[in-house]
Amino acid sequence: YVLLGSSLTTLIWFGVRQGETLSPEYKRPFSASTILNGFAEVAKNKICLLSTLMAGFVLGAFYSFLMSSPQIFEDLFGITDSFPYYFAILALCAGSATLVNAKMVMKWGIRKLCKIALIFKLIVSFAMLVILLNTPSVSLMAFMIWACIIFAAQGGILFGNFNAMAMEPVGHLAGIAAAFVATLSTGLGVTLGTLIGQIYDDTIIPLVISFIIAATLSLILLSIVSSNKYNTV
Repeated sequence: YVLLGSSLTTLIWFGVRQGETLSPEYKRPFSASTILNGFAEVAKNKICLLSTLMAGFVLGAFYSFLMSSPQIFEDLFGITDSFPYYFAILALCAGSATLVNAKMVMKWGIRKLCKIALIFKLIVSFAMLVILLNTPSVSLMAFMIWACIIFAAQGGILFGNFNAMAMEPVGHLAGIAAAFVATLSTGLGVTLGTLIGQIYDDTIIPLVISFIIAATLSLILLSIVSSNKYNTV
């Protein structure tokens, strides 16, 4: 009922408040060839493609957390009935970071902000890995601090900004480009998240390592995108 109500509310609000964003000169006929040609054009855009891959890496690590979190909270910390409250704290961190992101991205720019978020996520995750490798167990407080930072960086800053970066050079193909970005990033994210989730070993070490790898790969791709030498592959 909550999902149905929120969907209807969003639909009505969107219909009333959001006008058509596509300029009339970019309007194309609805046909299979138009869609296929549009997908090909979007896929050849280097900035769009690499930004979409970055979004996929971010989603992959995030999905691995979602798949592993019930076992982590229950098996490692003995949290069962109160699990939703802990997860709500993490969601609040992501939501709060989204509000902060709106101001920071105007001040620093989208690429610089993403770079800072990735580096910060790497530092925090490396610190957590060192703790895990040198102590028999990690405290719930330490885990929650790490998870709150990760959720803020992932959900509040990186994913939305990577999507915006992917759409920036292909605005004239807004609908097709959005479908391409969503399909590729979500498909990559679900695949990586499932693979990482399967290697859960009663510790959070695989999870932390997955965030380190995802952040490293994203930083490499971000450096290529930031060079901005070429628009197409």
